[in-house]
Amino acid sequence: MLRSPRERVIQAVIYEALGLAILTPAYGFAMGLPLDNSLVTMALISGIVIVWSPGAFSRIRRRGRSARSMRCFMRRPSRPLPCRSSRS
Repeated sequence: MLRSPRERVIQAVIYEALGLAILTPAYGFAMGLPLDNSLVTMALISGIVIVWSPGAFSRIRRRGRSARSMRCFMRRPSRPLPCRSSRS
C-alpha cells in the first residue's frame, strides 16, 4: 500500500532522528568532538540527505527507464532483414 506524502515525511524525520540519537555520540567520540559540535554536523548532513534524496532518486529512476528503452531501441538492426516466408 502506498503511503501518503505526510506519512512518508513523518517516517523520514523519525528515521533520521533515531539515527542522530544513535550515531551522534559515536561520531563525537570517534572524532574527538564535543557532543554539540557533532550533533550540528550530523544534523546538517541528515537535513541535506532528506532534502536531496527524493528528487535525486526519482531522476535516477527516470534515467534508468530511458536508458533501458534506448538500449532496446539501439538493439534493432540498422538494415532491413530479408523477409522469410513460411512457405518453402
